[in-house]
Amino acid sequence: MIKLKLVLLLSALSISQPGLCGEGTGKITGFVPYFSGADETIIIMTQSITGTPACNNTARFAIKSSDPKFKGTRAAPMAAYLAGSPVIVRGSNTCNTHAKSEDLLYMCVGSIPC
Repeated sequence: MIKLKLVLLLSALSISQPGLCGEGTGKITGFVPYFSGADETIIIMTQSITGTPACNNTARFAIKSSDPKFKGTRAAPMAAYLAGSPVIVRGSNTCNTHAKSEDLLYMCVGSIPC
């Protein structure tokens, strides 16, 4: 019974702890829009990045046009890059969109808190 309680406690703690999700901050230092087959992908690089998973060894974030957030996010990197606005980019702890780039979860532009 004690072992079961310990297993349940450890499981609950592991579920409540966030994974290593990357966070990019500062200005966007570059972005790459490109097409591969029927999908458009945007890759973003920021001034600094922390907490990213090992699969993201290029310090970049990526989002694909098949992602429901793509349409609302697509113009933000360009606008932030051209305006020199600070951003916060949060990753999803996976690198499925583009090899060696963390999948983009959300992006905030300017001084709005995320």
